[in-house]
Amino acid sequence: MPFILGISGLSEGAFQMFVNSKPEDKEERDHTDYHYRSLVDVVNTLRQRVSVRDEIIAKEQEGDNSQEEQ
Repeated sequence: MPFILGISGLSEGAFQMFVNSKPEDKEERDHTDYHYRSLVDVVNTLRQRVSVRDEIIAKEQEGDNSQEEQ
């Protein structure tokens, strides 16, 4: 849970920096936008890997259950 809270805090902070930056400050806006998008990409990649792991575990458990029934 602390990892999720940390990532959420970083994402929120980057988003707030972007929103609060001046439109004419292109360099800062670009930097914060890239930072935010990078965090989102990391989170999405981790979610995908957890999903794949959960599918593997579920299939292994199905296999164990079918062997017990025989």
